[in-house]
Amino acid sequence: MKKIAILGGGLGSMTAAFWLTEKPGWQNDYEITVYQLGWRLGGKGASGRDTRPGYGHRILEHGLHIWLGFYDNAFFTMRQMQAGLAALPAPPVQTFSSIDTAFTPQSLVTLQERFEDKWVGWPLLFPPNLDTPGKNQGHASLGDLLSEALGWLRNLHDDFFVELGGSPLETQRHQEHPVIAELAHLAQRVGQPVEGAAGSGHSLLSWVHALMPDLTRLASAELSLAHGVIARALALARDAAQAALGGLAATDLPARRFLTVLDLGCSTVVGVLRDELLTKGFESADSEDFRIWLLRHGAQPTTVESAPVEVIYDLVFGFRDGDTQAHDFAAGTCVRGLLRMIFGYRGHLMFKMNAGMGDAIFTPFYGLLKARGVRFEFFTRVLGLELDASDPKQIGAVRVQQQASVKPEVAARGGYNPLVRVRDLDCWPAQPDFSQLVEGEALQTDPDNPGQPYNLESAWSRWPGVGERKLLRGRHFDLVVLGISVAALPELCAPLLEGSTDWRKMVETVRTTPTQSAQFWLTQSAAELGWEIPEFALQAEQDWRAQHGRDLGVSGLTGAYENPTNTWADMSHLLAEEDWPGEHEPKNVSYLVGPLRAPPTWPSYSDHGYPGRVLEQLRRDTIEWIDQSAAALFPKARTPNYRGALDPKFLLDPTSGRGAERFGQYYRANIDPTERYVLSVAGSTQARIPGQRSGFENLILAGDWTYNRVLNAGCVEATVASGMEAAQCICGYPQHIAGDSDSER
Repeated sequence: MKKIAILGGGLGSMTAAFWLTEKPGWQNDYEITVYQLGWRLGGKGASGRDTRPGYGHRILEHGLHIWLGFYDNAFFTMRQMQAGLAALPAPPVQTFSSIDTAFTPQSLVTLQERFEDKWVGWPLLFPPNLDTPGKNQGHASLGDLLSEALGWLRNLHDDFFVELGGSPLETQRHQEHPVIAELAHLAQRVGQPVEGAAGSGHSLLSWVHALMPDLTRLASAELSLAHGVIARALALARDAAQAALGGLAATDLPARRFLTVLDLGCSTVVGVLRDELLTKGFESADSEDFRIWLLRHGAQPTTVESAPVEVIYDLVFGFRDGDTQAHDFAAGTCVRGLLRMIFGYRGHLMFKMNAGMGDAIFTPFYGLLKARGVRFEFFTRVLGLELDASDPKQIGAVRVQQQASVKPEVAARGGYNPLVRVRDLDCWPAQPDFSQLVEGEALQTDPDNPGQPYNLESAWSRWPGVGERKLLRGRHFDLVVLGISVAALPELCAPLLEGSTDWRKMVETVRTTPTQSAQFWLTQSAAELGWEIPEFALQAEQDWRAQHGRDLGVSGLTGAYENPTNTWADMSHLLAEEDWPGEHEPKNVSYLVGPLRAPPTWPSYSDHGYPGRVLEQLRRDTIEWIDQSAAALFPKARTPNYRGALDPKFLLDPTSGRGAERFGQYYRANIDPTERYVLSVAGSTQARIPGQRSGFENLILAGDWTYNRVLNAGCVEATVASGMEAAQCICGYPQHIAGDSDSER
């Protein structure tokens, strides 16, 4: 029987553990132990409940976590996990009973753009479909999604110009143009009637879209030439629209938005075809930043700087070292993700969790895995991996620090219980349960952060732990699954880096950025504070609910706004799972997130006061941002008695503070190596190491920093795919990973 040591309890690790235990009879083959820093699972996705009296067991997150509708593997894993829980004789934890109760759809996204020197909202409603995420339906190919994108661009183009008397470049009127002749020849080559496609009223985009499906009949050499013809036709149509309407863009908002979206869409498809990404692989474009790539393929500079492009970078914190002027997102990975996100979603564009991510995701993981026999060793900090002296291709030892010890009577009851019950859910507290720990009293007073306990999740913590030990190959483990994020690896894996150029290249090239978030509980709803849902979205919500009996998801969610906290979300649906006393009952909870500027050099971990200083500066900066920038979100939150954009009287404060004291809400600076967001900067994809090819025979990698066969970006789907690949490498389960046919390696 092999012993598997899983280092770290983030999503990649938990996914690997889950799929290892999905294999029938796994108990005969493996013993699995998870070694977890601190008191809770989740990594960057961990959340906690505020257990202080009067604070309503409010949910405290690392940031804003929203699942996208194309997360097939993530939703499939969740469905399988819930089936596993349902098969047990008694539920080991109280959690959501189904995906439908664990998630709320989100179909409305509002971009913010500057127009005539003011912020203007650009609401986009993404139509729902009847697919179900995670039901393992057939995974559309990227070529199919590209054709769907072309059809959408055709409709956008033709619908806009129909009221203007037709396309600025109807094919019948421009038979003399060389591209028209090339298209006619291509149509004859694939057996399409030229007369029908090129008839009066047909735009060039209509003809291009009609041709695309039939190009599969061509041999590879001919297909490359055909894609070149299609690219030239798209560029011609794009440029003709720009020539016809460009003069209006400065003063006419609909024309400006139409040209922006048409230019962005056409330039993206042009780039895919010109660079032959469908055959060479999307990763062949990953050496270039997406914005630079767009410009190379003819996009207007105004498009590259527009809200739709900016929100793409906001979504992935795509700024080097948190500098919002240093955009960096690998082009091929970006385009692949956009095609899946916009044209490959199932059900709805996005889904919000109905509790903290810890409660909705990691509670069921913990409950099921523990019931299946997986061991969890909390309060275990990994200090370093060591190579086996007799066989340097093997991990020989893992050094760990025991951060705290469980009281004997707690150990006799089965060990540390990490969960608290809030309403009908088992949740993770924001602090350890000190009453279960021998060192509990001492842990509650951190001299570097007055009034706060020691932070057992911080690399800068002064807390010395209660001892160190080594996990030894052959005794404690045979295999190691490393699920700790990439920014921590230079310190934890120094011997591996010394002996491997691939490892050195990975940790030097796969970059991360710190991020920031703030959560505010308010006494008025978003609508009462002035946030408006457009009438067309409210009507669509009403119609969808009447027809299907469930929500469409049109609550507030906006991006591309004022940096650095460029994204805001109305998360008031979470109040149903908090537990506020009657005299302090909020009507709104708002999340603000964005990148956090990294310091030129990260301070030594002996600078124990560093996290506190960063957090205090973040608090001041956020309050200043709110005073200056919240008016576009909440125009009714300004009052004659307060100069800023949000009068503190609207903030719920259990301490009954006055004035600016009420801004003592919740702020978070994700600065620890394990918390920083993993970027997909240009040139980094090929430096990622696949989890199953670590270069060390008993080491498997899991996390959104590894190379996976689905999407190499910092997101839930990439993390789950990596965890699935780790398990598949060890035991052959799962047998299928959706989207792995997209891979180029």
